[in-house]
Amino acid sequence: MVFMDKLYDTKKSNLILLANGCASATIRKNNNKNKNRDLDRWRSKIRMPFEGIFSKLRKRTRYRGKLKVLFENFGLAMCHNLKKAISVPIQNGA
Repeated sequence: MVFMDKLYDTKKSNLILLANGCASATIRKNNNKNKNRDLDRWRSKIRMPFEGIFSKLRKRTRYRGKLKVLFENFGLAMCHNLKKAISVPIQNGA
């Protein structure tokens, strides 16, 4: 499932997601006839913890080429997840 904001509430975006085997969790625009405010509220709540992380990432990459940029982003994601895993307190008895 791909969570996106209102900018991507288009038929073209939905078709691209379906073609790639993904489900759309786009927050619907106010003028969309399929808008469900409760569902949009839930989607926003799910997206919220990640928005703070993505907003602080660098907007430029060091490399040229899709493969190199993809590899850089996978590496950054792994480092971020490892840092998060180390900072999570271990609970006994689970």
